Amino acid sequence: MAGSAAAMRGAQRVEQVARLSQLVQRHFPPVAFAFAYGSGVMHQPGLYTSGSSGDGQPMVDMIFAVEGAREWHKQNMGHNASHYSWVAQAPGSGPDLIVSIAQYIGCGVHFNPLVKLDGTLLKYGVIEAEELRDDLMSWRHLYIAGRLQKPVEVLDTGTLGAMARTLVDAQVVNLRSALTAALLQLPPSFTTEV
Repeated sequence: MAGSAAAMRGAQRVEQVARLSQLVQRHFPPVAFAFAYGSGVMHQPGLYTSGSSGDGQPMVDMIFAVEGAREWHKQNMGHNASHYSWVAQAPGSGPDLIVSIAQYIGCGVHFNPLVKLDGTLLKYGVIEAEELRDDLMSWRHLYIAGRLQKPVEVLDTGTLGAMARTLVDAQVVNLRSALTAALLQLPPSFTTEV
């Protein structure tokens, strides 16, 4: 019984990842690398009776790594202006301001929260792909790199260019570094039993 429930959740996750991948490909400018995370993607028992989406499901959180963030935001604002706050849409602002704020205040990430697409409530963050690579390799901010040390679902963005492969390789380094740091913090004697 428990095995069949786990298998059903597994099949639902595969279906959800495919649906989210299609959503990214359909509604956004090209994305080099994307992942979804949090309670809207990773099943957490007992959490789904009241969610921020109003239908009992938690919001889906996503991060998009893009090449050329200014141009990406310019294109995205052309297609999805309602995703951005009034600050980003004010006269004299726009993509340059969005990227500047992300770099100097937001660890390189700009978030658009409370976006409803195809019946899914989501929040998405946009980071320059090179900024993400740097964080994964050096833990400069440890913001997105730390997020990628937890369970995530990598999405199919429809592009598998050199930058996507570079980010996947950098993620392997990030995970190995996290494991090494954890092992170094273990006491001389420990048990794996709870």
